[in-house]
Amino acid sequence: GRVLSKSVDFGQTVATGDELLTISSTTVVEEYQKAVTDYLTARDEFNRAQIEFNAYTALWKDGIVSQNDYIGRQSTLDNARIKLLQSTKQLQDSLEASDITIEDISALNISKEEDILQVLEQTFDALEVRAKIAGVLLESSTGDDGKLIVGSEVKKGQALALIGDLSGISVHINISEIDLDKIHVGQEAVITGIAFPNIELAGQVQSINSQASSTAGSGGGLPTFPAIIAVKDLTQEQSNLMFR
Repeated sequence: GRVLSKSVDFGQTVATGDELLTISSTTVVEEYQKAVTDYLTARDEFNRAQIEFNAYTALWKDGIVSQNDYIGRQSTLDNARIKLLQSTKQLQDSLEASDITIEDISALNISKEEDILQVLEQTFDALEVRAKIAGVLLESSTGDDGKLIVGSEVKKGQALALIGDLSGISVHINISEIDLDKIHVGQEAVITGIAFPNIELAGQVQSINSQASSTAGSGGGLPTFPAIIAVKDLTQEQSNLMFR
Protein backbone atom coordinates (compact mmCIF):
# COMPACT_ATOMS: atom_id res chain seq x y z
CA GLY A 1 0.00 0.00 0.00
CA ARG A 2 0.89 3.67 0.27
CA VAL A 3 1.12 5.95 3.31
CA LEU A 4 -1.76 8.46 3.17
CA SER A 5 -1.07 10.44 6.32
CA LYS A 6 1.28 10.53 9.31
CA SER A 7 -0.05 11.88 12.60
CA VAL A 8 3.10 11.67 14.71
CA ASP A 9 6.73 12.47 13.97
CA PHE A 10 9.52 10.07 14.87
CA GLY A 11 10.96 10.90 18.27
CA GLN A 12 7.64 11.99 19.75
CA THR A 13 5.99 10.19 22.64
CA VAL A 14 2.72 8.39 22.00
CA ALA A 15 0.00 6.95 24.21
CA THR A 16 -1.65 3.56 23.80
CA GLY A 17 -4.23 3.78 21.00
CA ASP A 18 -2.84 6.93 19.35
CA GLU A 19 -3.12 6.99 15.59
CA LEU A 20 0.34 6.88 14.01
CA LEU A 21 -0.44 6.81 10.28
CA THR A 22 -2.98 5.68 7.69
CA ILE A 23 -2.40 3.45 4.67
CA SER A 24 -4.35 2.75 1.49
CA SER A 25 -4.26 -0.82 0.20
CA THR A 26 -6.24 -2.76 -2.39
CA THR A 27 -4.54 -5.97 -1.22
CA VAL A 28 -6.30 -5.77 2.15
CA VAL A 29 -9.70 -5.57 0.44
CA GLU A 30 -8.90 -8.61 -1.70
CA GLU A 31 -7.69 -10.61 1.30
CA TYR A 32 -10.80 -9.61 3.25
CA GLN A 33 -13.13 -10.77 0.47
CA LYS A 34 -11.28 -14.08 0.15
CA ALA A 35 -11.34 -14.61 3.93
CA VAL A 36 -15.11 -14.05 4.05
CA THR A 37 -15.73 -16.41 1.13
CA ASP A 38 -13.42 -19.11 2.52
CA TYR A 39 -15.06 -18.88 5.95
CA LEU A 40 -18.62 -19.16 4.63
CA THR A 41 -17.63 -22.11 2.40
CA ALA A 42 -15.82 -23.89 5.25
CA ARG A 43 -18.74 -23.32 7.62
CA ASP A 44 -21.20 -24.75 5.08
CA GLU A 45 -18.97 -27.79 4.47
CA PHE A 46 -18.64 -28.38 8.21
CA ASN A 47 -22.41 -28.18 8.76
CA ARG A 48 -23.02 -30.68 5.95
CA ALA A 49 -20.30 -32.99 7.27
CA GLN A 50 -21.86 -32.82 10.74
CA ILE A 51 -25.29 -33.76 9.43
CA GLU A 52 -23.90 -36.64 7.37
CA PHE A 53 -21.86 -37.92 10.30
CA ASN A 54 -24.88 -37.89 12.60
CA ALA A 55 -26.87 -39.81 9.99
CA TYR A 56 -24.11 -42.38 9.47
CA THR A 57 -23.72 -42.78 13.22
CA ALA A 58 -27.35 -43.84 13.51
CA LEU A 59 -27.04 -46.15 10.47
CA TRP A 60 -23.85 -47.71 11.84
CA LYS A 61 -25.47 -48.40 15.21
CA ASP A 62 -28.35 -50.12 13.39
CA GLY A 63 -25.89 -52.20 11.40
CA ILE A 64 -26.92 -50.72 8.04
CA VAL A 65 -23.51 -49.29 7.11
CA SER A 66 -20.05 -50.69 7.75
CA GLN A 67 -17.61 -49.41 10.36
CA ASN A 68 -15.31 -48.25 7.58
CA ASP A 69 -18.04 -45.99 6.19
CA TYR A 70 -18.66 -44.63 9.67
CA ILE A 71 -14.95 -43.92 10.24
CA GLY A 72 -14.72 -42.28 6.81
CA ARG A 73 -17.52 -39.85 7.68
CA GLN A 74 -15.87 -39.14 11.02
CA SER A 75 -12.60 -38.31 9.22
CA THR A 76 -14.46 -36.03 6.81
CA LEU A 77 -16.02 -34.18 9.76
CA ASP A 78 -12.65 -33.77 11.49
CA ASN A 79 -11.07 -32.35 8.32
CA ALA A 80 -13.99 -29.95 7.87
CA ARG A 81 -13.62 -28.80 11.49
CA ILE A 82 -9.91 -28.06 11.00
CA LYS A 83 -10.62 -26.15 7.78
CA LEU A 84 -13.29 -24.11 9.56
CA LEU A 85 -10.92 -23.24 12.42
CA GLN A 86 -8.24 -22.13 9.96
CA SER A 87 -10.63 -20.00 7.92
CA THR A 88 -12.05 -18.45 11.12
CA LYS A 89 -8.56 -17.38 12.21
CA GLN A 90 -7.84 -15.88 8.78
CA LEU A 91 -11.15 -14.04 8.86
CA GLN A 92 -10.47 -12.62 12.33
CA ASP A 93 -7.10 -11.32 11.14
CA SER A 94 -8.63 -9.63 8.09
CA LEU A 95 -11.41 -8.01 10.16
CA GLU A 96 -8.89 -6.01 12.19
CA ALA A 97 -9.07 -3.32 9.51
CA SER A 98 -12.88 -3.31 9.40
CA ASP A 99 -15.82 -2.25 11.53
CA ILE A 100 -17.40 -5.63 10.81
CA THR A 101 -17.16 -8.24 13.55
CA ILE A 102 -16.83 -12.02 13.33
CA GLU A 103 -20.37 -12.21 14.74
CA ASP A 104 -21.67 -10.23 11.74
CA ILE A 105 -20.15 -12.73 9.33
CA SER A 106 -21.30 -15.71 11.39
CA ALA A 107 -24.88 -14.46 11.20
CA LEU A 108 -24.87 -14.53 7.38
CA ASN A 109 -26.91 -17.18 5.60
CA ILE A 110 -24.98 -18.53 2.61
CA SER A 111 -28.23 -18.78 0.64
CA LYS A 112 -28.95 -15.03 0.99
CA GLU A 113 -26.89 -13.61 -1.85
CA GLU A 114 -27.74 -9.93 -1.26
CA ASP A 115 -26.51 -9.99 2.34
CA ILE A 116 -23.25 -11.66 1.34
CA LEU A 117 -22.66 -9.20 -1.51
CA GLN A 118 -23.21 -6.29 0.86
CA VAL A 119 -20.53 -7.64 3.19
CA LEU A 120 -18.12 -8.35 0.33
CA GLU A 121 -18.50 -4.78 -0.95
CA GLN A 122 -17.06 -3.42 2.29
CA THR A 123 -14.30 -0.94 1.44
CA PHE A 124 -11.26 0.20 3.38
CA ASP A 125 -10.55 3.81 2.43
CA ALA A 126 -7.72 4.06 4.94
CA LEU A 127 -6.17 1.54 7.29
CA GLU A 128 -5.30 3.07 10.64
CA VAL A 129 -2.06 2.10 12.33
CA ARG A 130 -2.30 2.75 16.09
CA ALA A 131 0.14 2.44 18.97
CA LYS A 132 -0.33 -0.74 20.99
CA ILE A 133 1.80 0.56 23.87
CA ALA A 134 2.91 3.94 25.18
CA GLY A 135 6.44 5.09 24.43
CA VAL A 136 8.54 7.03 21.95
CA LEU A 137 8.05 6.51 18.21
CA LEU A 138 11.23 5.27 16.53
CA GLU A 139 11.93 4.97 12.83
CA SER A 140 12.03 1.52 11.27
CA SER A 141 11.39 2.04 7.55
CA THR A 142 12.77 4.54 5.06
CA GLY A 143 11.25 6.50 2.23
CA ASP A 144 12.91 8.40 -0.61
CA ASP A 145 14.32 11.03 1.72
CA GLY A 146 15.53 8.54 4.30
CA LYS A 147 12.32 8.49 6.37
CA LEU A 148 8.87 6.97 6.17
CA ILE A 149 6.83 9.83 4.69
CA VAL A 150 3.41 10.45 3.18
CA GLY A 151 3.45 8.74 -0.20
CA SER A 152 5.95 6.05 0.77
CA GLU A 153 5.23 2.56 -0.56
CA VAL A 154 4.95 -0.14 2.11
CA LYS A 155 4.85 -3.91 1.80
CA LYS A 156 2.90 -6.59 3.63
CA GLY A 157 4.68 -7.59 6.82
CA GLN A 158 6.97 -4.56 6.74
CA ALA A 159 7.76 -2.94 10.10
CA LEU A 160 6.58 0.66 9.76
CA ALA A 161 7.80 1.97 13.10
CA LEU A 162 9.05 0.90 16.50
CA ILE A 163 7.88 2.12 19.89
CA GLY A 164 10.53 2.48 22.54
CA ASP A 165 9.45 1.48 26.03
CA LEU A 166 10.24 4.40 28.35
CA SER A 167 9.63 2.43 31.53
CA GLY A 168 13.31 1.44 31.60
CA ILE A 169 16.65 1.98 29.86
CA SER A 170 19.91 0.17 29.11
CA VAL A 171 23.21 1.92 29.83
CA HIS A 172 26.30 0.86 27.85
CA ILE A 173 29.61 1.34 29.63
CA ASN A 174 33.26 0.29 29.25
CA ILE A 175 34.94 -1.45 32.18
CA SER A 176 38.67 -1.01 32.62
CA GLU A 177 40.80 -4.14 32.79
CA ILE A 178 41.82 -3.09 36.30
CA ASP A 179 38.21 -3.13 37.55
CA LEU A 180 37.01 -6.15 35.62
CA ASP A 181 37.44 -8.61 38.51
CA LYS A 182 35.36 -6.35 40.80
CA ILE A 183 32.25 -6.39 38.61
CA HIS A 184 29.99 -9.35 37.77
CA VAL A 185 26.65 -10.02 36.06
CA GLY A 186 23.74 -9.47 38.44
CA GLN A 187 25.62 -6.90 40.54
CA GLU A 188 23.64 -3.88 41.67
CA ALA A 189 24.73 -0.53 40.25
CA VAL A 190 24.01 3.16 40.80
CA ILE A 191 24.15 5.22 37.60
CA THR A 192 24.77 8.96 37.31
CA GLY A 193 25.71 11.09 34.34
CA ILE A 194 26.02 14.63 33.04
CA ALA A 195 23.10 13.98 30.69
CA PHE A 196 20.77 13.61 33.70
CA PRO A 197 22.20 15.67 36.59
CA ASN A 198 20.83 15.22 40.12
CA ILE A 199 19.39 11.83 39.15
CA GLU A 200 20.58 8.48 40.49
CA LEU A 201 19.35 5.38 38.71
CA ALA A 202 19.25 1.95 40.33
CA GLY A 203 20.30 -0.74 37.87
CA GLN A 204 21.83 -4.17 37.56
CA VAL A 205 24.71 -5.44 35.44
CA GLN A 206 23.09 -7.42 32.64
CA SER A 207 26.09 -8.53 30.58
CA ILE A 208 29.86 -8.13 30.31
CA ASN A 209 31.64 -8.81 27.02
CA SER A 210 34.40 -11.40 27.32
CA GLN A 211 36.39 -9.71 24.57
CA ALA A 212 37.99 -6.28 24.90
CA SER A 213 36.65 -3.53 22.63
CA SER A 214 38.26 -3.08 19.22
CA THR A 215 39.85 0.19 20.30
CA ALA A 216 41.14 -1.25 23.58
CA GLY A 217 44.76 -0.48 24.24
CA SER A 218 45.05 2.09 21.43
CA GLY A 219 47.34 4.94 22.33
CA GLY A 220 48.86 2.94 25.15
CA GLY A 221 45.66 2.80 27.26
CA LEU A 222 44.44 -0.22 29.16
CA PRO A 223 41.94 -2.56 27.50
CA THR A 224 38.26 -2.01 28.29
CA PHE A 225 35.37 -4.45 28.20
CA PRO A 226 31.87 -3.35 27.06
CA ALA A 227 29.06 -3.99 29.54
CA ILE A 228 25.34 -3.29 29.75
CA ILE A 229 23.51 -2.13 32.86
CA ALA A 230 19.73 -2.51 32.83
CA VAL A 231 17.50 -0.01 34.62
CA LYS A 232 14.18 -1.80 34.51
CA ASP A 233 11.89 0.59 36.36
CA LEU A 234 12.13 4.36 36.01
CA THR A 235 9.96 6.48 38.26
CA GLN A 236 7.62 8.93 36.54
CA GLU A 237 9.79 11.81 37.75
CA GLN A 238 12.95 10.22 36.34
CA SER A 239 11.23 9.49 33.04
CA ASN A 240 9.96 13.08 32.76
CA LEU A 241 13.40 14.52 33.45
CA MET A 242 15.26 12.18 31.07
CA PHE A 243 12.87 12.21 28.13
CA ARG A 244 11.49 15.74 28.30
